[in-house]
Amino acid sequence: MPPKVPSATDWRPLTFDDLLKEAGKLDGKALWTAVCQTLPYFNDLLPDDQRFVIDRIAKALLWASLRIESHRTRPTLPTMRKNIGDLLAAIEATRSALAAVDIISQYRLTISAGDYQNTDKETVVERGLENWARFGEALRDAAGWTANALQDIPHEKEKKGPPFGLDGLIIELADIFETTYVPKEELRPPAIVNTPESQAEWEKFVARMEAQEPSREITRSTNIGGFVEFATRVVQLGPALRGISIDQVVHAMRRCGLGPSDGSPA
Repeated sequence: MPPKVPSATDWRPLTFDDLLKEAGKLDGKALWTAVCQTLPYFNDLLPDDQRFVIDRIAKALLWASLRIESHRTRPTLPTMRKNIGDLLAAIEATRSALAAVDIISQYRLTISAGDYQNTDKETVVERGLENWARFGEALRDAAGWTANALQDIPHEKEKKGPPFGLDGLIIELADIFETTYVPKEELRPPAIVNTPESQAEWEKFVARMEAQEPSREITRSTNIGGFVEFATRVVQLGPALRGISIDQVVHAMRRCGLGPSDGSPA
């Protein structure tokens, strides 16, 4: 009998159900606080727009976290080579076993493969021969595909790289950082200005009206109020991303082509 091909791991591709389960691990209050404190003009948005931005950030964060966890448990290159090699050996062993079947057994297999009501055009034997021919072609094709897959797997050792999924998350956060703002014509002054809090809001309103439209330049500067602070605060809230440093965020920005291209740190 051909050897049984073992299952390497319980790894499988991600689904939307995984995202829903991961959502329970996200601290929504901490995320809201981080965005309020680091995403410019977020507090000027209407409540529905704020929720839209938070929802977009949360989904990006959860997908990145899931991708990192999935990448950690996926089969390694040696495991894939072994499993595909075992599968190829099983297919070849099946082909060899078929070729070694004696003539009487071949006849019984043929009858079994075509054993249903005869028609005027075909007999049981004719149908059986046709079915076994198709089976043999399928095995031959499967052996070729499996051999190609085995050949395509690199033989060098896997190198430890940056957290899988971090770059995509940084690109999404950069887009949010660049596009989240309130046009000046949509700003409204506070209704009451006779309290210290409302006076501060009034001064903020005046400053915004006097300023130019917000410029969302993505730089690698770690100054307070910049993209790096925003991205680092948000990324660290991901269930599988806790511990991500500012340096890792900046390196991800470089890999994604964000910030100056002249090598300057700004």
